[in-house]
Amino acid sequence: MKTEALQLFIETVRSGSINKAAQKLLMSQQKASKMLKCLENELGVNLFLRSSKGTSLTNSGRDVYDFAIWALEAYQNMAGKRIKM
Repeated sequence: MKTEALQLFIETVRSGSINKAAQKLLMSQQKASKMLKCLENELGVNLFLRSSKGTSLTNSGRDVYDFAIWALEAYQNMAGKRIKM
């Protein structure tokens, strides 16, 4: 699991849109969609309900969101780095 994927996941949740999250993180929408799909495959759960109006979290997605926040904060503390969130 890459920190970049967790950052993207968090930003997608916050913005409600994969496209908006991708723009903020300076990546293409296609790359963002692929990264999120890989994250879902890695975890074995669907994180989002996708529609033309945006995205919303599944129950599993809510659990992963809490984990992602915790994991990135722990990484920042261990690495002494600040990740844009």
